[in-house]
Amino acid sequence: MEITLADAEAIVSRGSLAGVFDLTDAVAARDGSQAVTLLRRLLQQGEAPYTLLGMLAGQYRNMLAVWDMRRRGFSQTEIPSALGLHPYVVKKCWQAGGKYSGRQLLRALEALLDAETSGKNGTGRIEALLEVALLRICAL
Repeated sequence: MEITLADAEAIVSRGSLAGVFDLTDAVAARDGSQAVTLLRRLLQQGEAPYTLLGMLAGQYRNMLAVWDMRRRGFSQTEIPSALGLHPYVVKKCWQAGGKYSGRQLLRALEALLDAETSGKNGTGRIEALLEVALLRICAL
């Protein structure tokens, strides 16, 4: 029996969280091309754009919180219990968030908020607005 790509896609879990980590990693690496490719792939796999937007905003909020605690002298092992986050999430936020300043993390959140607001106001298609937000973040 031959297994096709369609068979594999039907079985593979839509790992949004893992995909968002990959997306966040690409953005933190300032790789706009890879970020847009990953975003489009997640959308093609059926992920809802506002769900992705919310997950990205959550990631950047977590990165800002981890960044702030790191700045205040907390260790990577102390932060999970202090923030109520899984240690893996803290590890990923520690790695990605360390590539930003606090101001840049706030600007990233503003870019995501702008995309959400514009999408809900009907100023543009949310998919395109998300791409622009990711590229704005890559340019920070």
